Amino acid sequence: MTISIATAISALNSLTLSPALAAIILKKHVHRQDHHKRNIFSRIGHGAATGFNRGFDAMSRGYSSIVRIFVTSWPGRGIALLIFACLLGATYFLSTKVPSGFIPVMDQGYAIIVVQLPDGASLDRTDAVVKRVAEIAKKTPGVGNAVEFAGFSGATFTNASNAGVVFTPLKPFEERLKDGQTATSIISNLYKNLRSEQEAFIIAIPPPPVRGIGNSGGFKMQIEDLENASMTRVLGLTRQLMAAANQTPGLSGVFTTFSESSPEFFVDIDRDKAQFLNVPIPNIFDTLASNLGISYVNDFNAFGRVYQVRAQADKQFRMERDDMLDLKVKSATGALVPLGTLADIHETSGPRWCSAMACTYPCLFRATPRPARRPERQSRRWKDSRRRSCRLGRRSNGPTLPTRRRMWAGTHRGFSSYRSCSSSLRCPPSTRAGSFLCPSS
Repeated sequence: MTISIATAISALNSLTLSPALAAIILKKHVHRQDHHKRNIFSRIGHGAATGFNRGFDAMSRGYSSIVRIFVTSWPGRGIALLIFACLLGATYFLSTKVPSGFIPVMDQGYAIIVVQLPDGASLDRTDAVVKRVAEIAKKTPGVGNAVEFAGFSGATFTNASNAGVVFTPLKPFEERLKDGQTATSIISNLYKNLRSEQEAFIIAIPPPPVRGIGNSGGFKMQIEDLENASMTRVLGLTRQLMAAANQTPGLSGVFTTFSESSPEFFVDIDRDKAQFLNVPIPNIFDTLASNLGISYVNDFNAFGRVYQVRAQADKQFRMERDDMLDLKVKSATGALVPLGTLADIHETSGPRWCSAMACTYPCLFRATPRPARRPERQSRRWKDSRRRSCRLGRRSNGPTLPTRRRMWAGTHRGFSSYRSCSSSLRCPPSTRAGSFLCPSS
């Protein structure tokens, strides 16, 4: 409604008041000769305006004469075409000389430390490790401070009880650059110092070179199995690619936080029994979601802000497996039926976090290009390494199937739309894999 009213007022103003005001301002008027001799400021302003008008008129006449020569005469047209051809040649020459690889790592004044404990680790254990990592980071030369967060993954920016992140602001440039402490060297020292912590996987990575594009520096590659929903095969392929990437001279900091061994509970609902007891299936899911997760209730206004009301069972009522079996589900008649009567709970394992892409679940890993004089060589080396690694540990009689790879411009020069290309990937029978290269996010 506000936009509609503003549009209507603007339309009224542009159709009525603006033309009338333009007519008043642009109305022809006669200068009085004695007007400019009243004071010194008027004479100075009149002289400056007159000089500017004369210069602008002379420039306009000169430009018109040059354009007339190039347009009306054949020699002028030939010279114009020659200049245009030289500009095209210079553009092509510069495009071949300017590096076209990854955006180099830049000194943003801080670093990111990714901490990941084994799957199923408690938040208290993670918090203790993250605090020790922060203390080690503070003792590293060039690091000014450390801010740690337990239960938050620095690689995927998602919540996880076995993950943590430490942001390390570096000392001011004037204090550390005189000692040769660049962001790259400090991150390398952090990685070396943190090897003493054996309880978790820890790696130091740079921030994204362009703020707002990705969560960290370097790039992220997603490996997608197009025919199998199981995580085991695609995770094995990812580890093969990581092994080949670690042997590539132009790459460093190759890692993945993806895992399929996080402890989980699988709730096997007996739908026949639920139908016999007149319990709707959606009621079972709503009960699980409200008690084990969070259920949205409504909103309310207070202190000039809008707050949400969400319901969740207290932690002492959802700590053990038997607590889930004691949950009550409301039947269609209003009776409360224990969940243990309608379902069985089995222990299993799976990924803590995954992203869905075209009805599949890709596995991702990250890497950082090392500084080099010609960044495009790193990209070329990585492509060659990827082609070689795709044939590791596979049967030679397998079919050759297409692989898709998309490079988003966030990691490449130009920031244009992504480029897509295709290559060959030799895979076992009934196996296809697609990889997508995009900025770390």
